[in-house]
Amino acid sequence: MNSPFKFKNCTFGFYFTITLCSIFFTLFLFINVLVFWTEDKFGSGLSIHQILCNVFSPADGTDPRLIASLLKRIWLCGAGGMLFFLVLSGLLDYMIKNLGCNILHIKSVRKTNVSDRNTVTIPQSSKDKKNGPDRFAADRLSFPCRRNKILAGFLTVLVFLSACFFVQLKFHVAEYLIYGSQKTVIFDNYCTPDKAEIAAPAQKKNFVWIISESLEESYNQKEIFGEDLIAELTALQDQGLSVPNWVQVDGTGWTIASLISSLYGVPRRIVWNNRAFSENSCVKILRQSQSVFHVLKDQGYEIVFVQGDSLTFAGRNYLFENFPWVKALSRENLSKTPEYQAFIKKNKPYNWGVHDQLVFDNAEKEYERLAASKKPFVLVVQTLDTHGKNGFLVPDAERKYNDFRDVVREQSRMISQFVKNVRAVNGSANTAILIMGDHLAMQNTIQDMLERVPERRVFNLWLNGSPQVHSFSSSPCSTFDFAPTILEFLGFRWKDHQFGIGVSCCSHDENLLKYYSINQYEEEFNKESEVYDQIMLGEIANAGSALLR
Repeated sequence: MNSPFKFKNCTFGFYFTITLCSIFFTLFLFINVLVFWTEDKFGSGLSIHQILCNVFSPADGTDPRLIASLLKRIWLCGAGGMLFFLVLSGLLDYMIKNLGCNILHIKSVRKTNVSDRNTVTIPQSSKDKKNGPDRFAADRLSFPCRRNKILAGFLTVLVFLSACFFVQLKFHVAEYLIYGSQKTVIFDNYCTPDKAEIAAPAQKKNFVWIISESLEESYNQKEIFGEDLIAELTALQDQGLSVPNWVQVDGTGWTIASLISSLYGVPRRIVWNNRAFSENSCVKILRQSQSVFHVLKDQGYEIVFVQGDSLTFAGRNYLFENFPWVKALSRENLSKTPEYQAFIKKNKPYNWGVHDQLVFDNAEKEYERLAASKKPFVLVVQTLDTHGKNGFLVPDAERKYNDFRDVVREQSRMISQFVKNVRAVNGSANTAILIMGDHLAMQNTIQDMLERVPERRVFNLWLNGSPQVHSFSSSPCSTFDFAPTILEFLGFRWKDHQFGIGVSCCSHDENLLKYYSINQYEEEFNKESEVYDQIMLGEIANAGSALLR
């Protein structure tokens, strides 16, 4: 059925505006869905740097369930935008037809030459001609296309501004842009010790470094969680030391950022540099920079890194290109072992990685091999089961609460059992052990309990270190302070206790967070630094002198 109205020179422009409005509505819908999806999977309080670093990192090795969940929401956003377009255009068409047919009973339109191209002229019957033009009816039926285009344009701008406001509310983009136009000096005193400066201990300690995904000290609070979920680790605390005031700051709060911070003594942030994107250097980073692994390798250490997920996750394979002499065991290796094949015969595997129990089993074998070699060594074990909203509970684990608490309890049990097994091996008396979470817990099924914790802290426990280390500084420190702390915990010494921008917690010297509050640090962190860009792009190996001296 033909419409009773013919829009002169305005149909294309009007529906183009509706289409544009629908596109912006889809964008608004996508931003809202993406924000809620991000908070649902990773928790609130994500920084813009964390989001950008992950966006520009390869998707290889990412949990396929996570990707499928995101793609499902993107598809729904597209469907929602199309539905919005159809409803809006159909509603307008319906209103126009009813305005012409039902109210004024006009069935045809004659073409007229009018000066105002944005109106539709009303045809007049012979009776109307005798009585003169029906001015009232003409005013009623005149369709103001320009006014409606302005209205649709206003809706478009309103939707766009709403999306911008929502993003600003969640991620503080305006502050990021403002600070990004300024310069900071916090990286200008980046410094790593020369090889000749480092004094090794008389007897080099072996080092077992357990990096537990999302492990918080907060889980020990019985009044919140119903019991001490990490009771086995709490019992071990009487035998070692803990950094009492370790705070999570921007640039350290996700897995790859935590690893970089504790190895290189610098936080992780995006590098806005043409070279960075042309060379994919957002992941190909720190080529010339010295790390804790480099220092220990130069001191004769063999280094083994064991993890259950893929080495490609978050671009770690690019990072490990800086350590070609590190033996890295990951999902690609462990999934081929007889133990894994026996496991999947009885249990359904999950596509992302290998359960921590199998990771620890293989790590124990590596420890026995390394201990028999009579050379100093580093064994790093990075866990996986406590990742994500629900975690990955091994099928035969105890299910007491049927929520994330069961995953935490099993993680504590496995770590403590691994430590016990390591200590049972001959020569383990000369092995220092560090157990640490990589960052605060992601969004999980007991988030409401975690939010009741007054002051959340990442778990850390240092066992059997150098006899010279009796305590840690009580001042605030962050993950980049762990790089020099690890070396001094193993007995290595140099004159200024600094590595990167981190200062050893063993030294009780003043570090960055003694000069800047956390809010001040995060303001400075968002500012541009030419030195930081050079460090990340591998164009500088050392700069400055001892921090803030």
